[in-house]
Amino acid sequence: MKTDATLFVLIAFFLNADALAQDADTTWVQAYTWEAQNNPETAYDSPGRRWFDFPASDNDSSYQKILMYYNLKCFEDGTAGNLGYACGEWDYLSYSYLFDHTGELDSNLLSHPHWLIDDLTFESDTLILEPVGGIPMDTVRWTYVDYGIVAETATSENSASDGAMDWSELNWLTDENAGGKFQWIWTAEELSAWGWENLSVAGLEFPAMAALENRDAAKWSAHWVETDTLDGFHAGEAAATASIFDADHPGRFIWDTALQWNGLSHLVIECEWSGDSADLDWSAVEGTSAPLQTWQAGTAGEFISFDGNDRLEVAMAWLDSIGEEVTVEFWQRGNAEFQPENNSVCEGINAANQREINIHLPWSNGRVYWDAGYDGGYDRIDQAANPEDYEGKWNHWAFTKDAVAGTMAIHLNGELWHTGSNKDNAFGEMVRFYIGCNANGGNDYRGDVDEFRMWSAALTAETIMAYHAMPVDENHPALNDLEMNLSMDFNPVIGAVGDAEELILHGNAGVKQHEPAQAFFNPGAMPGDQRPALIWWYGEAESMGPVVVDHAHRIPATSIVEWAVEGNGVQVVSVDYGWQLDQNRTITTPDGFLLGSFPIEGEAVVYENDPLEYFSPSFEVIDRYELARFITPYGIGLTLDDDGWTWIFDVSDFAHLLRDSVELQAGNWQELLDMKFAFISGTPPRDVMRMDAFWKGQQNLASFDENITDHVFTPAEGEEMFKLRTRASGHGFGSGNNCGEFCYNTHSVKVDGGLQWSWEVMRECADNPLYPQGGTWIYDRAGWCPGAPVDTKEFELTPLIEGQDEFAVDYDITYDPDGNYRFEGQIVAYGAPNMQYDVEVSQILAPTDDKLESRLNPVCKSPKVVIRNNGSELLTSCSILYGVQGGETMTYNWEGALAFLESVEVELAYDDPILWEGDDEEWLVFEVAVDAPNGSVDEEPRNDRATSRFHRVPTWSYPDLDDNRVIVWTKTNAVPYETSIEIADAGGNVVWERGYSTPNFTHRDTIALSQGCYRVTISDSGDDGQSFWANSDGSGYTRLKKVSGGNFINFEPDFGKFISQAFFFQTNVVSVTEPLAQNGRSVTAFPNPSNGEIKLKMSGFMQGERLTWSCLNLMGQELHSGSLRNAEGQLGLLNLSSLPRGTYALTVFDEFGNRWTEWVQIQ
Repeated sequence: MKTDATLFVLIAFFLNADALAQDADTTWVQAYTWEAQNNPETAYDSPGRRWFDFPASDNDSSYQKILMYYNLKCFEDGTAGNLGYACGEWDYLSYSYLFDHTGELDSNLLSHPHWLIDDLTFESDTLILEPVGGIPMDTVRWTYVDYGIVAETATSENSASDGAMDWSELNWLTDENAGGKFQWIWTAEELSAWGWENLSVAGLEFPAMAALENRDAAKWSAHWVETDTLDGFHAGEAAATASIFDADHPGRFIWDTALQWNGLSHLVIECEWSGDSADLDWSAVEGTSAPLQTWQAGTAGEFISFDGNDRLEVAMAWLDSIGEEVTVEFWQRGNAEFQPENNSVCEGINAANQREINIHLPWSNGRVYWDAGYDGGYDRIDQAANPEDYEGKWNHWAFTKDAVAGTMAIHLNGELWHTGSNKDNAFGEMVRFYIGCNANGGNDYRGDVDEFRMWSAALTAETIMAYHAMPVDENHPALNDLEMNLSMDFNPVIGAVGDAEELILHGNAGVKQHEPAQAFFNPGAMPGDQRPALIWWYGEAESMGPVVVDHAHRIPATSIVEWAVEGNGVQVVSVDYGWQLDQNRTITTPDGFLLGSFPIEGEAVVYENDPLEYFSPSFEVIDRYELARFITPYGIGLTLDDDGWTWIFDVSDFAHLLRDSVELQAGNWQELLDMKFAFISGTPPRDVMRMDAFWKGQQNLASFDENITDHVFTPAEGEEMFKLRTRASGHGFGSGNNCGEFCYNTHSVKVDGGLQWSWEVMRECADNPLYPQGGTWIYDRAGWCPGAPVDTKEFELTPLIEGQDEFAVDYDITYDPDGNYRFEGQIVAYGAPNMQYDVEVSQILAPTDDKLESRLNPVCKSPKVVIRNNGSELLTSCSILYGVQGGETMTYNWEGALAFLESVEVELAYDDPILWEGDDEEWLVFEVAVDAPNGSVDEEPRNDRATSRFHRVPTWSYPDLDDNRVIVWTKTNAVPYETSIEIADAGGNVVWERGYSTPNFTHRDTIALSQGCYRVTISDSGDDGQSFWANSDGSGYTRLKKVSGGNFINFEPDFGKFISQAFFFQTNVVSVTEPLAQNGRSVTAFPNPSNGEIKLKMSGFMQGERLTWSCLNLMGQELHSGSLRNAEGQLGLLNLSSLPRGTYALTVFDEFGNRWTEWVQIQ
């Protein structure tokens, strides 16, 4: 692995805003704002893709640096996505893109299959279009028990009748594709009048059904109830059922269990009617009027059942009238095996592929989304739904939009369910509308749909309630606005739903009959409150043996669609439906047990596929450049303060693109984003000539090498220097090596086929300054951490390709079958360096109030800054002036060796007490300036100075300064050996330290400190702090307490790798506190990396001293442990070869709890 700092740079994006407040003039460009996103009417949605005005390209201004300020804070007026948390719950990818509109036109050579069968491509396939015997059927074989009444015990009694009553207006009784359900009540008074106290009711007879042909066309059940009225269907366990009629007595139905009345309950009789081929006369049913004691509903006949990869394509002429208002309504029943999942019940888009209408019912989070109208973005309302609202049962949904009134609404089963206001996007002309998926054929809906209607009006709540459970008739108040009315019935002419012209089924969605048990159409009391006059049969029932009834169900046909090129696209030219040659007809039981199968017979038709090639319409070439990538923090319990947290990205390499009007896309809905750009006047180190962005998007690790190949770059005239920028973040886990998020693998860069750089991608996350977060924020990840930018790598190519007409770069990642990387690659071409001598103050690390440096700020002494050489000459010296405003100004003469664009951290001694003594609420300013690079004149003085604001360390003291004791109060967790604490003085000398060996024990160490500035640091070798929710370490904590009671500080226990606090201790008591002597003891593990056989070299230990050791993984889990004794001249031998490849913590303890930790890598 090369380590030449001129060639390999990890960009320091975490810059200090104040450190960049140089003397140079700065032009600010405000892009996204908190206020624009903090909008409850858009459900606090993503900032989106927007245009912004940047400095003009002809303003004759030069900028030494361009910085992008990326500020996030939690929502104030609502919650992220309306999901209940002020900051978003999850660690989501957030891209910052720039879209360069080149003005050039281009078109793409496209390809489309000549044929699609089942809406899928193929090479060769064989189907049967005209089966022998017509539409092929599967058979479901039902087996019932046939009951009869022992003849000598049979008696009967007629219920009351007022004469003939006409039921023929119940359409579902006579429609061959319909069915329905009745319920009637007979009261306890009526049962008593018949003397049911002493009778065994064996069955009933309904004379109107005497001519039935299908034995199970009517299924009856009896229910005992406590109320004597019906205002809907009674739902409950049946006391008795009768599934078939008595073959010897048509119209008579015998219960499987005799009814025995308890003398109190009322009786509900239910009949599920599934239709019959017999021509029954419903116009003269004997019965009586029974107000409030009847209920009925029909079914809607047939429905379409989507099982995935199905879609209904709707003729666009049907939707031409939709402009400012719309209603989309339908009945649906989601498949409970799959819901909730990402789906679209329907979607319509305009010619720009922008969403005009969309319904997620639901999305995988269980929320229902209604999107309507596009104008730079679509209007949306959404709300969480209960599972019973979208799966397992039929529900009616209606979605309305009135752009003039600015209202959107969702109705569930006729009731208003959710609303939104200020939704004024009208509808553009739609060019594609699909039912059963989104408009691009994805996000398949798996479930049943019926009675799909669209109106060019926003129906009122009253109209929706009145008509949602009935067919559209001439009395509907919005009849003239009905644009589409799909009953989803089977079309025997084509063998599928639709007509294959204006309504085309792609796929193999079946058309099925509604079950009477779930009847929902036209519910209400019987016409005229009619209750039939049944004949009650008494006596002893007996089993007559089994009865088999077969029901035939159509086998869904699959679509066969032929396409042809038409202009710059393809169009459907023919649609047919057929069945696969190897498809069988089956006979099964109702629970799916196969009883037999038979091939579908008919003439076989062979289809040979071939591609259709055509050119897309011309389009403007828009190049996408990724400016930066961020991973949002785990937001549960997180606060980002009123002013947010700011990350600063150096985007100077995009200087030539950040001019005039610029289209950007950034952020997401997890947090509020404020983004601005600072254009700092001055001379850049080198001018950007061109950027080539080539590796883009998501790449699976399994196919990374095949897809990410050599990229050849040809320098243009005036381009003298070159740099490769890459950004790789690994995602996916749960199988194998937990790639790509949590797996260790090697990344490498080749130039012209030669390996130049390689590195291990995993990034330390336990030291993230944004902590604690709500999730597993401490876990190391592949190139990223939650609540932080993704790593960007920069590789200086210039010395490797000097003088070449072209060169090639390649990027490799260790193979793994699982996981993926979001990967970008860019080459930046520059002119020659603009200056020989220029040294810049890049950043002030301390003292500063920058939150990204908060783990080590505030400080006692030793300000720390970063300087960079922007000159072409090797920087060997410069002068640094620094100090706190109002305090002493000091000078440091730096010496070293920095090549062009190399940086170095410089620690500066500072002894003026103004830095640490005084009010810790007071704002102070630190100033630093650099000059005289190599003793020469600095050619760009505008980047020589920087300032930072900061607070002093807190002052801790007793009221009269009469005590100097501090209690280090630590309660250990279950793994105490991971915890260590040290206190160091301002000079870095350790004045107190200790480790711990007793678990779950409270330690109280009282120490005495003289007046001065100190830093206390708590470290955790397991990188999971003293308390973390996602491990088995238990909970611990540390406090620095006063002897007199109360705390100086109570440390956050969920701190990851370490937590540190500097403080000024004020006292009049002087103690003799000597720095702890260094005893010279050490432990070294080698070879490192190794194959698991590790040797330990122990120096400074006593002969025969007993030591214990433990090996932990990165989650802090102990994997191996043991003990050994020090023997002079001998090495300790450990065998860890059984461990998988990875990095481990090897910790050695002496008998006093002191410890030494070595990080070892097993390959």
